[in-house]
Amino acid sequence: MEEVKMTPKTVANYLKSNFSNRGGLKSVFASQFLSKFDLEQLEALKADIEAEIQARYDAIAQEKIAEVEKLGYKVIKA
Repeated sequence: MEEVKMTPKTVANYLKSNFSNRGGLKSVFASQFLSKFDLEQLEALKADIEAEIQARYDAIAQEKIAEVEKLGYKVIKA
């Protein structure tokens, strides 16, 4: 059997291949995969995912602010 190098991209692609049509992980895969982690590890994964989601929202907001400022408006966070 050929050994596969586990890189972040290979892991991401493997996870993506196990997504359901609803956008989440397939239930069998999720139960088998997630059961391999203890609660502390799952909480850490959750925190990392939430931080990544927030960083992406922040980046989108910054792009929109830059677009508005380019039009000559001043943007002030309320």
